[in-house]
Amino acid sequence: MKIEVLSIDSMELAAEAWRLSRDVDVKIDWRDIYNVDSPCNEMPSAFLHFRGFTILEREIFASSRTHCMWARTSFVDSPDKYELPRDLMLYAKAKKHEEYRNLMEEGKNAGQHQDEWRVHLPVTALTAFTMRVSYRDAIKFAKYFFYLADVVAVPLRDRFHDIALELAVVVSKFTGDDAMTANAISLMSFAKFLHEGDVSATNKTFSKDMDIYTTSFSIPFWLRAHFVRHRPITIADDMFQMLLRDDVVDLPISYELQMKVSATKDIWLALMGKRACWLTQSTLSSDRDPWDAIIEPFGIDVLPCSGGKCPYHRDARNRLEGTDPGIPCLRYIDLNDIDIDPWREQIEQALKSRAPYWTEMYHDILERGR
Repeated sequence: MKIEVLSIDSMELAAEAWRLSRDVDVKIDWRDIYNVDSPCNEMPSAFLHFRGFTILEREIFASSRTHCMWARTSFVDSPDKYELPRDLMLYAKAKKHEEYRNLMEEGKNAGQHQDEWRVHLPVTALTAFTMRVSYRDAIKFAKYFFYLADVVAVPLRDRFHDIALELAVVVSKFTGDDAMTANAISLMSFAKFLHEGDVSATNKTFSKDMDIYTTSFSIPFWLRAHFVRHRPITIADDMFQMLLRDDVVDLPISYELQMKVSATKDIWLALMGKRACWLTQSTLSSDRDPWDAIIEPFGIDVLPCSGGKCPYHRDARNRLEGTDPGIPCLRYIDLNDIDIDPWREQIEQALKSRAPYWTEMYHDILERGR
């Protein structure tokens, strides 16, 4: 694994932030504040390229509420050609991974959408991603991975220790001095990025406390990224428990997680405006719709096309024209008076795995088109 520094800010930014918040006439030396655990040390940041990391490790970084990440998509690296880190191959069950590859190959040859057959990809498959990480967060991540290296399952311990060391190298790029880096890591407070308590999914429940709406459910690991990328929402799940499993190297991204999510009504409405669209829902294949408990209370108003026009017209047309293999949106077809017969069977099959909200609305449209 390697964390490549693509660009990095000067620690003078921290000193300037400190000066502007105090006596502006007093010059501040960043060496006097580099180990202060405060937001001024979030001003300097580095643009980093994480190479040779696993999907599981990427999700730990993405669990920070301050994360700024852009991941390499599986549409670039075909999932069926996945590789495991050499150090983790020692713990992997060869027959299990042979089975995963065969299942992906069968799905691919059968013409399934990639989102359907890639669910057999292991969470420890190699990937790459870029992040902008502040000086302070680099220290927090280093401390966290040092901690994880002592508590996770044996197969992950050496890797997590090495990740912590790689992050310490990044911190030294800021300070220019390993001794200063060690001092900062020692003095700044420790933070846990993964929830370690119990999470019980009550499945399809939605409760309201004041203006905070909370829901809980079981979802496959691969869908976790759909939630954590939305930083205004608060998430607690049991991903930490995965790290304790001796067979973690062999777990697929379809592994079930228990998750609880909370946000204000306004946040949910903004989020649903992006996630309630059929274009993002119809790749879920036979998986349960994880958004149904959230969509149900808000109704059609959350749809981006609730005003009668589709804001993603071009994407919707691509599915009708065959340049996107996804399932066409029946609501788009209905809004634009398009004959649904060429896609009727495909849409009816997709509706079998949709939540009641979808099936009720689309059933009426299908019946009108017969």
